[in-house]
Amino acid sequence: MKSFTLCLLSCMIAIALAKVSYFEFPAPNSIYYQGTPIQFVANGVSHDDDVTIRVSLHTSSDSRVVKILGDFNGKEVSSSGDDFAFTWLADVPAGQYYVEAAELEEEDEDEDEDDGEDDEEDDRNISYNFQIVTWPYAAPIYSRYKKK
Repeated sequence: MKSFTLCLLSCMIAIALAKVSYFEFPAPNSIYYQGTPIQFVANGVSHDDDVTIRVSLHTSSDSRVVKILGDFNGKEVSSSGDDFAFTWLADVPAGQYYVEAAELEEEDEDEDEDDGEDDEEDDRNISYNFQIVTWPYAAPIYSRYKKK
């Protein structure tokens, strides 16, 4: 019983230390049509020239990566001021999604490959969930006039 309590306590501490930062835009539960551009604005993204930021699209239901939206270097991030802004054309099936911006190939404080154990910056930087829907008039107009 002691080991279970100790394990539970250590898991709760790890969860409390991992911070989630949300994008400034889009707003929570926004709805977009397929084929329309979506503007994302994030803050707290690294501005270091030697850091690559990978932006990926995930399903909200199971956090599965749907696609990589792009890789940006620190120079591109810093050129937009304090905020990191980018646009993506919604080209996925209808559903609920979120976007995550993560650093690639970052070095640890002990200067070895990233093993995730001693990084301060393993915090998540994600968008709020948003929904992609089909256009209400997506069905071809000629289908109403087909001969039976």
